[in-house]
Amino acid sequence: MLPTTIPTELLSAQPAVLTFSNPLRKGAWSDSDVARFGAPEQPRRVVVRRADTIRVEAFTQRQSFTTHHDADDAEAVLGTLWMSGFRQVLMQTPSEDIQVLRSDSRVTLRRTAATRTAWADLTADRAKQRPLSPEHDAALLHALDLATTDGTILAPMADKYRQLNHLITTALALPCVQAGTPLHIIDAGCGKAYLSIALVHVLRRDGRDVSLLGVDTNPHVIAHAQDVVQKLSMPDCVFTVKTLRDLWTQPPTPPTGHAVLLLALHACDTATDDALMAGLTLRADAMLVAPCCHHYVQAQLAVSTAPAAARLLLDDGITKERLGDLLTDTMRRDIVRAFGYDAHLQEFVALEHTMKNILLKAERRAYVATPNLLRVHESAVTWGVRPKLLELVEANTEM
Repeated sequence: MLPTTIPTELLSAQPAVLTFSNPLRKGAWSDSDVARFGAPEQPRRVVVRRADTIRVEAFTQRQSFTTHHDADDAEAVLGTLWMSGFRQVLMQTPSEDIQVLRSDSRVTLRRTAATRTAWADLTADRAKQRPLSPEHDAALLHALDLATTDGTILAPMADKYRQLNHLITTALALPCVQAGTPLHIIDAGCGKAYLSIALVHVLRRDGRDVSLLGVDTNPHVIAHAQDVVQKLSMPDCVFTVKTLRDLWTQPPTPPTGHAVLLLALHACDTATDDALMAGLTLRADAMLVAPCCHHYVQAQLAVSTAPAAARLLLDDGITKERLGDLLTDTMRRDIVRAFGYDAHLQEFVALEHTMKNILLKAERRAYVATPNLLRVHESAVTWGVRPKLLELVEANTEM
């Protein structure tokens, strides 16, 4: 049983930063503790910034939760954290650091020289500046089923909310978006169109001229997206039931003078190839594509045709699957590059959330009517595979 009396040194210093760590055991937090600090489960670490007000950040395995408290609540806040069973506390003050260690029989304090030098705006909210925030975009977040009516992010949608902000930030950094010219967004395989609707919202909030076309084969998600933009009074946002193949066999005509941004998030297997083919056909100014389910190339991989030195990668299903993923996406990237795009693969969400965490980002520098696909052909021959996008490009040479 840990000593329960909190050292007076932890209560007296102000300003101070206190870091509680090494929790005693899982489940030590009561329901009232959880409610006080906003975390849905027992945190692994809690940081308290105390000055004119008190700011508490509780860190769980995957998330952080911030609450604010009055200065008069210091004893209650720190006392609750002390009773929650943390074995270590580091208190940093302008004059010294105090490390507190708790064992089952005693509390030990160690004083050392001050290590923190920055004390200005100690309790200021240091949250990252996000394109979407509950304070300013509650109506949109609620319409997208990410938040309650007052903007409180729903716990099951917290990951989606962070991913959405990250993808919007990526889109806002694209040259065709930063240029400030009118923009036409094509959402290929839009689903519920979280990203495209939110991106339109952010751009229009900043006074931009932007339109949207969303395409999906599922009439239910199309109806849902139509309902959302109607509730949000978003003109020039159109959603229609079509295949992604329709996008490049019967390409839509973007509004005159608009740059084109193509989005395709998790279009399954060769649907991603149709989305990329649409972007190439439309000569999109930029593309953000997150592939999913790379069965087409995986099924072609065979020990008899793979390089001898790499055949060990085909012995197990999991390594064969991931090899197929990487081959597919790198060859897609090189095909897009061959058409005059600056294309790269990057991670857009932490691997712990999904294995499908690769984003293909492409920005058009020029357009190549007759692309040089030699590198892609060499890769295809080396591995004994032929990606769908290569087949589509070569079957439609007049682009």
